[in-house]
Amino acid sequence: MLMPALTIRAAAPADLPRLTDLWYEKMVLVQQADSRLRLAPDARARWLAAAGSWLDEDRASLYVAEGESVVGYIVARVQPGSPGVLPDQVGVIAELALDAHGYYPGAGRQLVSAACAWLRSQGI
Repeated sequence: MLMPALTIRAAAPADLPRLTDLWYEKMVLVQQADSRLRLAPDARARWLAAAGSWLDEDRASLYVAEGESVVGYIVARVQPGSPGVLPDQVGVIAELALDAHGYYPGAGRQLVSAACAWLRSQGI
């Protein structure tokens, strides 16, 4: 079976419910692996609100991988570096998630490439 080609693009507000589902599924697995972590009762709503703010934030980017549907996302941020250490700003890949129910060859690599390109465009 042929896999649909993936498109990497900036996330849109309409993507946020799907991205919230991907995030939540990932975090349930993380929580199972690390008993020190707990999801807040309103975890989905909190993440959805934060992700919505990233869409309008100059110092953050949110990209999605889309085939027949959105199958992954990545969040990159520009943040201050360590005081007294150059460079003054650093780039961070804050989050990455892929749909665990399918195989999307190269999706993670393509998302990281998009995030790195955005960070370079920010002078990082």
